[in-house]
Amino acid sequence: MDNITKIKAFISTILLAGITFTYPPLCAADISPDLQVTQSPTATSSLAEHKQIISQFIDEIRNIQNRTYQLIQVALDNPIKDITNFKRNINTINSDAAELRRNVLNYQTTLIDTSFQYRDVLLLLNALNYTKNTLFELELLSVITSNVERTRIFENLFQSRAEGVNALNILENLISESYD
Repeated sequence: MDNITKIKAFISTILLAGITFTYPPLCAADISPDLQVTQSPTATSSLAEHKQIISQFIDEIRNIQNRTYQLIQVALDNPIKDITNFKRNINTINSDAAELRRNVLNYQTTLIDTSFQYRDVLLLLNALNYTKNTLFELELLSVITSNVERTRIFENLFQSRAEGVNALNILENLISESYD
């Protein structure tokens, strides 16, 4: 059973990496005013500016992760007491994550794709993908009644959560080493 979990994790990681590298922005969304970037794709932002932007994105992803964790606590009830509110919260967090993804992708277009700043954005997207996967697993929990299935979904959910947190920790270590 442990090998199956490792294989699933490996395949998920490969798929997420592939999506990250090939996912085109589907719409042009405005970056929030405090994240406006006016540079051309051939210019790189100053290290301090880049670190500030990345740190803000990290904070926003951590906020989404914390809100998701609160929903995980609710999902531990079997059955979930207020399913309508639970699903509404999932949708709200998903919307916030989608908006954040658009902002990150817009920022990514201002970077040279061979720069270490670009790498930072890819790690952000990985963390966000894992966090979104956690939300997908929570959505599944809202309809599953079998304890065996719930256990399997919780396993996937906690693995995605751990990978998302780990990706942000790696990124924070990289930017603290690179920019301090």
